[in-house]
Amino acid sequence: MISINRLRECLDYDPKTGIFRCLIRRGVGPSLVVPGQIVGTIGGGSDGQYLLIGVDGKKYYAHRLAWYYIYGRWPLQLDHKDLNKQNNSIDNLREASTRQNAANTGARPTNHLGVKGIRRRTKNCYEARITVLGNEMVVGYFKTLEEAKLAYALGMSKIYGEFARAE
Repeated sequence: MISINRLRECLDYDPKTGIFRCLIRRGVGPSLVVPGQIVGTIGGGSDGQYLLIGVDGKKYYAHRLAWYYIYGRWPLQLDHKDLNKQNNSIDNLREASTRQNAANTGARPTNHLGVKGIRRRTKNCYEARITVLGNEMVVGYFKTLEEAKLAYALGMSKIYGEFARAE
């Protein structure tokens, strides 16, 4: 694990943009990195969308380095507020539990309506459901999609607070 002093010796972090720049020359040939150069490559995580940064032969997630750089401690888990896994500005990052992080997700690609937490039961009936501690809880059944979306959003807000994402 990199020390905070070593991190700050090797990299500069802009908390507004979330961009890391190299402070010392490292590498050779095609892997040469010079001072001032933006560092990081996309490819981390199960979906390959997180930014990775190599320091002293070890790769780190950029969002975790950003948190460490600013607060001097490693987070257990972080959430990107805007869902953009490459937006590592410090204002876009927050510590989160697994449940809170899961609450701040969009609709799954398999969702036929494209609306998180809602499914069509019959031609004129929509069901709103929220997952709490691994169990699906029915919020209610509604005649319109808009009513179901509103009920889902209110339920999510009550349960997950600032981490609730209804769309």
